This record gives sequence, C-alpha cells and structure tokens, in this order.
Amino acid sequence: MRTRTNWPLFLPLFFIWFTGCATVESAHPAHPIGADGRLSKNRETTSGLAVSGEELEELSSPHFGVLAFTFVNPTSEWLRIDDVNLDFGGEAQNNSIALPWGEEITSWELATSQRNAIRHANTTVLLSGLMAGGILAASVGGRSTAGRIGGVVALGAAGGMWARAVSDNTAAATFPPAHLFATPFSVPPGLFAKKWVLLNGPKTLETGCIRSVVLEYNTGKERERVKLHFSRSSSDWQKADCGHG
Repeated sequence: MRTRTNWPLFLPLFFIWFTGCATVESAHPAHPIGADGRLSKNRETTSGLAVSGEELEELSSPHFGVLAFTFVNPTSEWLRIDDVNLDFGGEAQNNSIALPWGEEITSWELATSQRNAIRHANTTVLLSGLMAGGILAASVGGRSTAGRIGGVVALGAAGGMWARAVSDNTAAATFPPAHLFATPFSVPPGLFAKKWVLLNGPKTLETGCIRSVVLEYNTGKERERVKLHFSRSSSDWQKADCGHG
C-alpha cells in the first residue's frame, strides 16, 4: 500500500516560496534552440512557452545541486509537458550526473534541512516552503515498492537521453508532484508552472564545471529544446571544479 501525502495541507507554506520572489520567473532566462542547433534571440518557444531557471544555492552541497525551472504560458491554451530530458553537454557529463529518487530524496531532504537549520534559522523557512510545495517530499515513495527499490536514475549517454528508464508502474511514486520528471504536467493559460530537479554529481573530475543545461521536452505537438546558463557564484555544488567560493 502506498503512503499518501496530504498536499493541500501544505499549500499555505508553499506560497512562502513564491511570495519570496518579486517576479514569477526564475533568475536566468533559457533560450530556445532551433532546428539548426543555434540559440534563438527570442524568449518564447514555438509553443509559446517562456522558460527560465536557476540553481537554488541554499540547498547546495559538495555532491548535490538543485535546479529550479519556471514555465510561463502567455497563450490562451493549456500546454502539456511530457518526456523531459536533460543534457549537460556531452556523454561524459550526462553519465556523471545522476537523479536521486524515491527514498534517496527523503534522506537528502532530511540531511539538508538539519544542516541548514544549524547554519541559520531563517533558512528553514525557505526549506519548509520548498518541501510543502513538493520540492522536498519527506514521504515520497514511503513503504511502496518504488520506495524500497531506491537507487538513482542515471542520465543517458546518447544525446542526453535516458540510459535506463523508470518502469511505468513505479514512475508515479518515484518523484514528488513538483519534480521536473513527474510528467506529464500542464501549464495553465496565462499562468505558470514551477518545477525542480535534484542532481547528484558530477562523479568524475574529468567532466569539469557544469554551468549550463539543455532541457528537452515534448508538448504533444512537437519537441522543444531550450538552453539555460545558471549562476555559479556562491554554491557549494561543484565548488572546486567551478573555481568559486
């Protein structure tokens, strides 16, 4: 039997995360990649979405980084997102980054919340807001089969695709609702969707500093790709490789 999380009870705390920012969009705009592989100067994709993102540096540690994405839909139609993939710039980079899931997210959340509470009390407010909205799910997986399986889902080698997929019968319990890979998800007309992803790695020093990512997804009509360059200023993630701190 799956453990249920009563998400509506957490909605008031979830608003803390949103209202803490002056704007809807994340810090850094992502730019669409055309069929010729070139970055577009326009913000909007073919479907009309405007994607932005950033690293949540308060949640970083030497082996973990959290990227947040905002999908803004200025159109009058519902836009559905499915089949999400990430490409960090090549086979070596992709194979060196893994996505924690199931009870691994639970363990990371607990350790990070305790660490941040020790560092400074006001950070726990941020962490609680993220947890409440599904960014950190203390009971994801629970006692279900997916929770017992644990492990990581490795990012794929060929073209940034999956090297191995999570089977359909466990995918629903693998990621909390606001996770980037909890697909499908919809972006309402005139509104937005905020998603996040927890990254573990890089596993080897040969990959160097990861400063950008290509996000690819399916809208139901076509596949779109956008490239995001995120800040590497004060994060603990990749501190040695990126030469900051």
